[in-house]
Amino acid sequence: MPAQRDVADQVPGIRVHARSDGTFELLLYGDIGFEVEARRIVEEIGNADGPITVRINSYGGDLADGIAIHNALRRHADVTVVIDGVAASAASVIAMAGARIEMAENATLMIHGPRTVSMGDSGAMRDAADSLDRMAEAMARIYASRPRVSYEQALEWLRDGSDHWFSASEALAIGLVDAVVEASREAARFLQPVKEWLEMVKRKQQPEAATQAAEPVENGAATAPPEESVRADRAAPKPERQHAEASTQQRQADVVSVEFLRQRNAEIRRISAAFMGRQQVRDLVDRALDDPSVKLEDFRARLLEVLTDDPDQQPLCGMPVPETRARRDERGLQVDEDEGEKLRKGVLAWIAIKAGVEQLVTKAGIRENELDPGEFRGMTMVELARELLERAGMRTRGMSKSELVSQALRQRRIFAAITQSTSDFAVLLEDAMHKTLLGAYRTQRITWPEWARRGTVSDFRSHGRYRTGLFPRLDRLQEAGLISYKAVPDGEKATIRADEYGIRVALPRTALVNDDLGVFNDIGVQLGRAARRSEEIDAIALLTSNPTMPDGNPLFDAAHGNVGTAAAPSVASFDEVRQLMASQMDPSGEDYLDLRPAVWLGPIGKLGDAQVVNDAAYDPDTPNKLQRPNKVRGMFARMIGTPRLSGTAWYALADPADAPVIEVAFLEGENEPRIEQQAPWETSGIEWRVLHAYGVAAIDWRGAVRNPGA
Repeated sequence: MPAQRDVADQVPGIRVHARSDGTFELLLYGDIGFEVEARRIVEEIGNADGPITVRINSYGGDLADGIAIHNALRRHADVTVVIDGVAASAASVIAMAGARIEMAENATLMIHGPRTVSMGDSGAMRDAADSLDRMAEAMARIYASRPRVSYEQALEWLRDGSDHWFSASEALAIGLVDAVVEASREAARFLQPVKEWLEMVKRKQQPEAATQAAEPVENGAATAPPEESVRADRAAPKPERQHAEASTQQRQADVVSVEFLRQRNAEIRRISAAFMGRQQVRDLVDRALDDPSVKLEDFRARLLEVLTDDPDQQPLCGMPVPETRARRDERGLQVDEDEGEKLRKGVLAWIAIKAGVEQLVTKAGIRENELDPGEFRGMTMVELARELLERAGMRTRGMSKSELVSQALRQRRIFAAITQSTSDFAVLLEDAMHKTLLGAYRTQRITWPEWARRGTVSDFRSHGRYRTGLFPRLDRLQEAGLISYKAVPDGEKATIRADEYGIRVALPRTALVNDDLGVFNDIGVQLGRAARRSEEIDAIALLTSNPTMPDGNPLFDAAHGNVGTAAAPSVASFDEVRQLMASQMDPSGEDYLDLRPAVWLGPIGKLGDAQVVNDAAYDPDTPNKLQRPNKVRGMFARMIGTPRLSGTAWYALADPADAPVIEVAFLEGENEPRIEQQAPWETSGIEWRVLHAYGVAAIDWRGAVRNPGA
């Protein structure tokens, strides 16, 4: 770490500097995981080669970041923690990392159990609860690292559903800290706006209290008898007890007031996030955040005034509405887009154009006339990150390129008020990658949809595919009009199950800083095509492997009557295929299915000869007799050649809608590959998982004939 280093202006909530005596000081003033980011802290700690004093003033935040910071501090040789103002929730976990823990005399420490938001069915809720229990146990072990705090006591704090607030003296008494020290100037300066606001509230309350104290006792008021006065005096609390109770009440009131101010600021940012592109709104937000006396309802009213300066802007239920623009849908009807949707489309369009995948994105479902980046055209990825952060109300002045990208990737709540987080930087990158993936997936040439059936399964278990026997014909009515009863003929059952396939790919932070989006054009396209090719490879591999069917015989077998005499494509071999397929019986053996070949499938080298036979007007097998009609002309509606088939064998298949032989089944609701995104701790950037769930199975043999070829 340099001899003098101050990064307070670059990273909100963090300040690091070296002292002349060779020690280092690290200030953590802000929300854990946001202003105070674990990755940044770990980097700073790693550069320190001397004792570190960590000063904390934080209401907590992301528990994972808090534990990561705690562990990084514990790995350092000499760490002293000083709680300057508040160490609550995840911040209290960080505080326990000190070899020595000191607490300002007017500071507070709060411990409570981990919390989360979960959505899904009962199983998902139970999983979330189990996860919270495991996190609580991990936190309990951290608190129990203090010599006088037991694991059982810590676990009780974390599981009783309460917020446990401790003053400095209380924390010292139970062993959470080692010493109580004089209040820090840094904490005093950090809390100065809050103190001014509290004083203002007190001043407003003083006139009312003074009026009550000055009210005279009416002349006719009764006076307590002497003995009652003595009893009342004995029952009255002692002055020192009154002082202690008053101090506790005041401390609790101050904490509540600070929390109220924090919630007010968060709400101000939330309701104004959609309009931060306007300078007037940004100025209004800055003034409100700097003035603790501004009430939330007053801010809403003022924001509405600013927005309604635009005659097209109308309030909705007393709240401002997002700015809109008109467009026309595919039916020519006018549709309005809010500001968040406009931003999302503009950013997505520019990322697609910049990455060179706009044609694939268009094929994935976005019309060409909507690929307009608008105001974002020409921006680098760093400039785009800065724009989104500033629209979310974050000050970016002084941030380096790397820090801008890091903050943008972690900021998961941008524009939550109007777009449910779909406009934040990381999600926009995910959206662009998903469109690239789908575009490549949909444009990859495959053959199986032409000769195999597409199916659906509800989960990853084996699912039956049933084929019942046929009623060969209707029976003549009996005397007196009676209708005969017949049971459903016995049938057959095959099974199919889906499996999940996937791969991981990362977009490093350096690629965004360097404005390199090759991950979309190279990796994204290849992943999409690979997902599609996987289906094709598996379907053809199953067909050529001649799998065993439920009756114990191979798919193509003499017992099934679906193997032709070895021959190259010819009129005679095609006619044999037609006869074999038409002669297939239903599962109960009651009648002929009378199927017809519809698809020829074979090696790419055999396709030309097969097309000649199928399309010729006259019999190409009969030399010098041009007037003999081709009896198999047009027998196949589709002729398919593929390099994935080798050798001489070729196949004739019925239309998969009539007699499917191979089925490719997808997990219900997931007919295409999906993408998941995370920002893993191990990498500097973001990571995507491409997942594709499908299964391939042979479900019947009657709709296919194999010719070994020649």
